[in-house]
Amino acid sequence: MKVHITLVGGQIRPVYRTINAISPDYVVYICSSKSKKDINEIKKFLNKEIECEEIELTPTAPLVIKEKAEELANRYANDNVTVNITSGLKSWSYFFGLEFSKQSNFAVLYIDQNNVLYNYKTFTSESIESDILEDIPIASYVDFNTYTSEDSAVALEIESLRHFDYKIFNELTILNPGKNKAALSAKEGTITSATSPSFVKWRKSNADKANCEIQFCIESKKGKIEKTLSSPHAFDLSFSSGWFEYKVAGMMSRWHVAKRVLMNCRFKSLENKEKNEVDIIVDAGKKAIFVECKTQIFNSTDIDKFNSVIKNYGGNGCKGIFITEAPMQAMNIEKCNDHNLLNFSLKSQNNAESKLFFLLNTQLNEINT
Repeated sequence: MKVHITLVGGQIRPVYRTINAISPDYVVYICSSKSKKDINEIKKFLNKEIECEEIELTPTAPLVIKEKAEELANRYANDNVTVNITSGLKSWSYFFGLEFSKQSNFAVLYIDQNNVLYNYKTFTSESIESDILEDIPIASYVDFNTYTSEDSAVALEIESLRHFDYKIFNELTILNPGKNKAALSAKEGTITSATSPSFVKWRKSNADKANCEIQFCIESKKGKIEKTLSSPHAFDLSFSSGWFEYKVAGMMSRWHVAKRVLMNCRFKSLENKEKNEVDIIVDAGKKAIFVECKTQIFNSTDIDKFNSVIKNYGGNGCKGIFITEAPMQAMNIEKCNDHNLLNFSLKSQNNAESKLFFLLNTQLNEINT
């Protein structure tokens, strides 16, 4: 029989990815009282239902761990046995690794963050194919490919409006939760400036692929500019720096490694309420890249929140990058480094796109701590 013994704890991705890759006849889950609940989550990601058993093991008591490894080795002495030591406790990995390296029909396995599965018996390895984005519990998203050429033209127009007068543009389009955020849920509406005759007016489309219309009037000491913009995503591009997120997503879509680029990714809690979100998630083949976009960072706790989202939903193997338009302050760069987050500023770089790709290419295969 093809028996697979897997240690469970911490990260579940290495567990189910290995099971799917080797397709055993029988699985033995080694878990603690705390990691036992993870087994049901692991089973949800398996390609097929596999007969199994669960063994709860102490996280300490070396002699007990050693005896359990010996007991299982004796039970399956005549079977083809693989043991995945990637997850679980180091004490388990040590004793199970020792015991299951003694016989020719036993093999110890390890899968790294780049989805490479190693066989420590044969010293061979193979890359495991898997749907990276399927591993992430995304409740909703917008695929970058749904944006049209009209959206692209509108995004450029919105960026030029912002350059005309940053202060008034931000007053009209950066959401204030206590004031204009609720108003934006309406099909039609207007937000006016408190300091000038400027305003933004919108009329949303009634169909998914129909155009939305946005009318801008920005008037200041520099003069007056009026524009009416129309595209399927014109509303989303106009508010909350949506144009900048689209600009970054467009760059990421041109990275040769990127398979898919998802925007406005939202996650939900067990109560099915919106819990967290991230601006962009990129399927980079071997792993997911979480991207947070801001024209500039006003509150350094945004970095902490972004890091928390990655850890909770992306796992230890994925990468995170904070991309800003304006150069980052030294304090924020330091905080990104503390969290092992990449950071990149578009304005502080010549040939920003090629330099962003160089950064991503050099860091993609690096193993996270």
